[in-house]
Amino acid sequence: MRKIMLLSGLVLAVSFPAMAQEFPRFEAFAGYSYIRVNAANASGNLNGGSGSVAFNLNHWLGIVADFGGYKLTSLNANGTNLIGVDGSAFSYLFGPRISFRGERWTPFAQALFGGRHFSNITCTGCTNPIVTANDKFAMALGGGLDVKASKHFSIRLIQAEYLLVRGTNQMTGASNNNNNARISAGIVIH
Repeated sequence: MRKIMLLSGLVLAVSFPAMAQEFPRFEAFAGYSYIRVNAANASGNLNGGSGSVAFNLNHWLGIVADFGGYKLTSLNANGTNLIGVDGSAFSYLFGPRISFRGERWTPFAQALFGGRHFSNITCTGCTNPIVTANDKFAMALGGGLDVKASKHFSIRLIQAEYLLVRGTNQMTGASNNNNNARISAGIVIH
């Protein structure tokens, strides 16, 4: 009886660390994304989609590549709402993610760095673009919450981030920071 108890204790002691090491090596996210742009003299709304791929180094640390495409549909410049605004943006961000994995819930925090490309922004009745195409440094700081739906799928209830875009104001030539907010939701595949 004593040998059986020792053997059972040994099996349990060995199995706990093995259970703690179970985590998905790769995660892919795809979903809807909204950005509220707050530039020096203009603000607007961008709607689109974003996707990311994460490689998890261990139970809590991963490396993320995040890409997004957005359409600009409204712009408020110097208190004037411009109707018929057309433009698009593309973001490419990379960095670390820390996950706090539970059986069902996985909150996470991340710091991503990269860039943002804006196309020409035009408006109905304008002869020239109001903003010409440009590329700027971008950084996203924030986190989110995934809920496990099955072994290979989770639902990202929310991903909320502060999105900084740093560059030069095309009208004045001065350096400026655009303090934006990005919110996303969608599906995660493990």
